[in-house]
Amino acid sequence: MVAMIIKKCLANGVKIYPYELDVVLRQYEKNKIPDPILADMEIRDLEDYVRGLYLSGCEMAGDWTDGHRLLKKLGFIEKKREQGHRTFISLVYS
Repeated sequence: MVAMIIKKCLANGVKIYPYELDVVLRQYEKNKIPDPILADMEIRDLEDYVRGLYLSGCEMAGDWTDGHRLLKKLGFIEKKREQGHRTFISLVYS
């Protein structure tokens, strides 16, 4: 079965480069926008969503910070969990 994000990107000409595909799909499973909302998403927001998913899966702090910023702009909220001296941040679609 093809993921909704792939269908939406193909239908609207939004590019997911081959080197980004695995990361985008993995992050899509973690940071999923409900299908009805994704189906009505505008092209510019879809491009930001794909870019945000890719950057969120990168290891460099600047990259995933930019990815989280893009996803928060689309309606995600940060969820923080502290464990000892570390803080773990995840995103949840509101």
